[in-house]
Amino acid sequence: MIHVSKRNPDNKQEVNTMKFVIYTDYKASYKPMAWDYKAIEAKTLEEAIETADKMWNPDTCYLMQIMKKVGKIEAPYHAGYKYETYEAILCRRSYGWHRNTTENCEGEHRVNKNWLTNDRNEVWYEIA
Repeated sequence: MIHVSKRNPDNKQEVNTMKFVIYTDYKASYKPMAWDYKAIEAKTLEEAIETADKMWNPDTCYLMQIMKKVGKIEAPYHAGYKYETYEAILCRRSYGWHRNTTENCEGEHRVNKNWLTNDRNEVWYEIA
């Protein structure tokens, strides 16, 4: 899936969280996917842009956003359930990168990545 779960020597599960996530919205003609979230190993925005540029395919991609983690991991509901929030900061369409703002005709895009600490799967929820 998108995040990587690891087990430490004490057999306690650790979640490898990423600072940046790439959201890709595929063209309607591209099958089998409509959209996808991918965590990337980037420490800076420049590295995130380089990685996203390598992933960009004009034949299949309609829109790509670089999303940055905001805040910290939250565990609000019950034991074992956690989430973290990402928000779009840059957007790319066929004409290149621009800031993800309403002035650039882009709506706010925020998602939560949710997971259970004993499960390696995660679910992405759009929150704005």
